[in-house]
Amino acid sequence: ESLVNGKLTLLMKSSYFTKSGNYTIAIVNIVRKDATGICTIVIPTISNVLAVLPIPKINEGTLSIDPICKGFAAAVEISGTTNLTDGDYSIIFNLFGSNTATAEQAALKVTNGVGNFSIRPSLIPNAGNTTLSITKITNVATSCSNTSSLTKVFVIKALPDVTNFAVAIKDVCANQPLLVSLSGLGTITTITLNYDLIGANVASNQIVTIPVSSGKADFTIPFSLLSSIGTS
Repeated sequence: ESLVNGKLTLLMKSSYFTKSGNYTIAIVNIVRKDATGICTIVIPTISNVLAVLPIPKINEGTLSIDPICKGFAAAVEISGTTNLTDGDYSIIFNLFGSNTATAEQAALKVTNGVGNFSIRPSLIPNAGNTTLSITKITNVATSCSNTSSLTKVFVIKALPDVTNFAVAIKDVCANQPLLVSLSGLGTITTITLNYDLIGANVASNQIVTIPVSSGKADFTIPFSLLSSIGTS
């Protein structure tokens, strides 16, 4: 190596540093290339600590994405076999399938070895199956980055079409249950309803799950919720 203006630059093989961690590099002797060996340059030991930082690796990890409804963000979790330490990361990802996007960036937060980020609703406006492909991950604190081939298919569910939705209710006598008939439910097969009663009878956040056939469904409001005579 050449010594220029009192500065010596050494290039060291990457094979010397196969694992992340701290390495002490010490210079114990300096010999001129053209020396005959007669003269010895006496120097104190010069050393410093080199920190070799880990490259984030997620290709053996597991992506988890629960199904979502159209118009909502998709929550993504990275877990399993990774070397991610707690902290902040930046990822680059693509989408293809019912929704497409290229080289989108997201902030990944890792806590207890599990990473989480979200895909914003504007990137996934269409119902159907969409594939998430993570192509790059970067540790924000160290700037160490790595490519990725991690992929996952997730489902975006269509919202119910209530354009022709209608409710039919007939008057009932006191202390009788009330039959509620629904129509215009399209191709839905099962629905969960939350309903309130106001007026002569009051009830809040009543929940029923009912099957749907040919766009129609019925459920009953129990007479215990209809104890008062009058309009509800």
